Amino acid sequence: MERIGGRRSVEGLLLDWSIARPRPGRRLPVGLPSREQKAAELQRVQAEKASIAAYEAELVLGLADDAPDTLDPPPDHPGARRGSRAPDAELPGVSEFFVPELAVVLGCGRGTAAHLAHRARAYRENLPATWAALAAGDLDEPRARVLAPRTWRA
Repeated sequence: MERIGGRRSVEGLLLDWSIARPRPGRRLPVGLPSREQKAAELQRVQAEKASIAAYEAELVLGLADDAPDTLDPPPDHPGARRGSRAPDAELPGVSEFFVPELAVVLGCGRGTAAHLAHRARAYRENLPATWAALAAGDLDEPRARVLAPRTWRA
């Protein structure tokens, strides 16, 4: 059970339960709906995918916020990362160990994890309206993804 404020709580128990339970999957037998209903269902699926992409970005940012760089060794310290393993300048204030940790959590490569973290940061910092439209399902993920890299290093 999660501890909130140093105590076990009902909120912590509910949080654990909601994370552990599988998402309900509502699937229609494809042979039953009419052509128009299939098209409407495809639109609903696309909106849900967009909403999930926004939620994924929010979770990535939450993990990043939970990994501040306050405990990282200073750049001139022998234990500091250098070269291709140097802290990510595009994620200021975030631990140098965050991207490798995210890669492990997602089961992907470091580059993919870094790209996802950069895109999530771009949504929050530079494209809040895009992020809101993505979360609402009004903008599809491919279009939102095209905008994010244009704001990096801005």
